[in-house]
Order: sequence, then C-alpha cells, then structure tokens
Amino acid sequence: MSVVPHQISVDQHVGRRLQSALRETAMTQVGIAQALGVSDDLVRAWCLGETRVGAEMLFRLTSLTGKRIGYFYEGFGLAWEASALEG
Repeated sequence: MSVVPHQISVDQHVGRRLQSALRETAMTQVGIAQALGVSDDLVRAWCLGETRVGAEMLFRLTSLTGKRIGYFYEGFGLAWEASALEG
C-alpha cells in the first residue's frame, strides 16, 4: 500500500506528537537531545517527521516526557484521513 504524497506519514504524525509532548512538558529539543545522548539535529528531524523515531528511542522518550507510547500514535488515522480530504 502506498501513501498518497499529500497525506501525512506516521513519522510526521509521531513527530507532531513529539513536538506537542515537548511543549506540554516545557522541554526543548536541545534538552531532550542531551538527555538521550543524540544530536539536536536528530531530534529536529524526528519532530519534522524527516527521520523515524526508533523503538528504543521512543521508549526512552516515554520516560522523559511522561507519555505512554500510544500517545505518540493517538489520532493518526484521523489525521491521515483529514489530510486526504484537504488534498
């Protein structure tokens, strides 16, 4: 199954949810990068959906943000459908 270009990918959705989690916890991309031992460029790429967040990093992000793993996927189907309607 291919994704139509105007529809958001799961990576973009997870990135948006990561941005939300950072805002809600008053954490910065630089701060989360330091806590995870990765570059702030990598965290930026995650937030933009340019790079996929791996399972281990996603698990570690749950500890740092206090969010469940499911939080990062919540609403994906709805967001995907809405972006299809907008296109």
